[in-house]
Amino acid sequence: MLDSAYLVLLALIVFIEIFREKSSKFDFLTLFNIYFALMYPLPAFLLAFDFANAVSSLGLGISLYTNKLQTVLAIFVGYFLVVISFYSKSAIDWGKKISLRTRRNNSVLIYAIALLLFSSISIYVYGLQYGSFINALSQASLIRARAVEGGTLVFFKHFTLFAMPASYLLGAVVFFQKNKKINPLLIIAVFVFSVIVAVIAITLTGGRGYLINYFLCFYLVYILKSKKISWTFNILFGIFAVSFLLYGKVFFFSLTALPQGLDAVINTFVNTIENSSSNGFNFYQFMYNFQFPVHSLEVALYRDYEFRWFADILYAIASLIPQRLLGVVPPETIMYYNTQYILGNNDFSIPTGFLAFGVYSMWWPGLFIVAFTYGWIGRCLQTMLIKHVNQIFWMPFMYTAIAQIWMDFLSSDPETFIQGYFAFLTGIGLLFLLYSNISVAQQKA
Repeated sequence: MLDSAYLVLLALIVFIEIFREKSSKFDFLTLFNIYFALMYPLPAFLLAFDFANAVSSLGLGISLYTNKLQTVLAIFVGYFLVVISFYSKSAIDWGKKISLRTRRNNSVLIYAIALLLFSSISIYVYGLQYGSFINALSQASLIRARAVEGGTLVFFKHFTLFAMPASYLLGAVVFFQKNKKINPLLIIAVFVFSVIVAVIAITLTGGRGYLINYFLCFYLVYILKSKKISWTFNILFGIFAVSFLLYGKVFFFSLTALPQGLDAVINTFVNTIENSSSNGFNFYQFMYNFQFPVHSLEVALYRDYEFRWFADILYAIASLIPQRLLGVVPPETIMYYNTQYILGNNDFSIPTGFLAFGVYSMWWPGLFIVAFTYGWIGRCLQTMLIKHVNQIFWMPFMYTAIAQIWMDFLSSDPETFIQGYFAFLTGIGLLFLLYSNISVAQQKA
């Protein structure tokens, strides 16, 4: 049966991850293997077998099954193309050619503080269009669901997440930089403040994944530097991540009571949980957070539409520019049509995932291009960055953050990715341009 193929793929992913050689306790492909398994073969298997009414739990109210030959082949081909390109000689060679040499280490602290201040100002300005920062925070889930319209200052939302790279850089100063001339207690205080601002910025976006990835980054840096894995922390963080995925929406909804005080938020959260139809942990409710790429791939393979020819990359960049400045209404991106194809409406947005994005763009050749390019870029970045983990004090955080960003594209599309990681891509890009010399070794004759 085709359904059992997903179990075979899950077993192969586990086998590959256990027995392959890695440059550290975890690498880019480790994160990809975990996330890919959660996003594609596992929900596809559950949907195909309809265990415990999985279709009603994961089916978004539609009847999409994933035991069709093309869907199975697309998931297998996509996975192995990523793995093959990740181990391609050209990706490794290019990663080795690119070298970084740090400069002006001490001023990285100033850069981090500048990012933090810009993030804080952006949070304040962004909140003004909703009356106040508290109102914006309380309406975060409604804003994300497009139930509340934004004003002319909505563009500042892109800058609020500068607090995350700022927090990572400040963490690098606290934990790894030697011969610090500034009072360590003052630096620690600024770092703690950056964590608070980062959590506030993430809460404004209403994104549960950002918050989980934010704290996970610190633990992954610990693993990278200490070469140790704490199973106690793994279990505790796993409980936190699962709980937040299950009840994160309830938490963000509870913030609507924030203007009435903290007690009102707590009461709203408790009452919402008590009135919920679910009792205790529900595995299918947990997997609901990961099954969207499977539905998107199914629709992309079996629905009639015109190919996108990768134009969504340009549309995604244009989506960052306010329409008032652009002067024209930009075309709808593939996320809009993907949501329409799946739900029949656009009550909320469903990213395509990287495999469906390739199929929408150029059918099967598009899937080949996206999967191979994705794996190639990941290996090139890993090879380039891992060389400097013990040489540049802020590199452990940047290596881990970039690995997470690369990993997250597999469940995204260009619009989701560029808008969601605008602050990261800009902040990290400026960091490399301003505080390191990038050189490419010449090919020997």
